[in-house]
Amino acid sequence: ADPAAGFSRTDRRILGFCKIAEATRLASRRGVLFYRRHVLLPRLPTDRQYHLIPEWAGGGIQIVGIAWHLFAKLSLGRSFGLLPANRGVVSSGAYRFMRHPIYAGYLLSEIGFLLTNFSTRNLVMIGTWMLLQIGRIVLEERV
Repeated sequence: ADPAAGFSRTDRRILGFCKIAEATRLASRRGVLFYRRHVLLPRLPTDRQYHLIPEWAGGGIQIVGIAWHLFAKLSLGRSFGLLPANRGVVSSGAYRFMRHPIYAGYLLSEIGFLLTNFSTRNLVMIGTWMLLQIGRIVLEERV
């Protein structure tokens, strides 16, 4: 009971190529699935999130932090720049209360997020981000 019985020689070759193509397609699909599962999306241990404060409170803290850092940026006026440079010392607006109010606003909004969505992963990410911000503050202080 040959499944190719009754087919011409050319038809058998075409059937053979189709089987090879199908086997290749299945193999590549399995390869893609393996790549997705084991390379792109490795299974991480579950990282539970805890709400240390209610979401509305965390959202409120975040809004206050964002409003504060926007107020601090507006307080800079023409002294605002993306790269550290000596543009003069600003002592009005938010800068009359603290030395780095923009970073304080960033920190406040991140704390609001972290208290609402606490997990070790979020703690590590925000801690790393804050260390980078501290490095940026040090660079700005040198100028």
